Amino acid sequence: MGRHATGQANYRLSGGVWAAIVAVLVIAAVAVGWGALAQRNSSDKAQGLSCAEG
Repeated sequence: MGRHATGQANYRLSGGVWAAIVAVLVIAAVAVGWGALAQRNSSDKAQGLSCAEG
């Protein structure tokens, strides 16, 4: 059943919008973390190649 307006202003965001915002933030955090790990891994490999003992 639908709900009728109470006459009071309702400026809250819906649950779907909050879920989308959280999903975007999680995806951004994963992308930043993945990039940081990839950069660290590539610098570790480069450092290992220059090391005489491997």
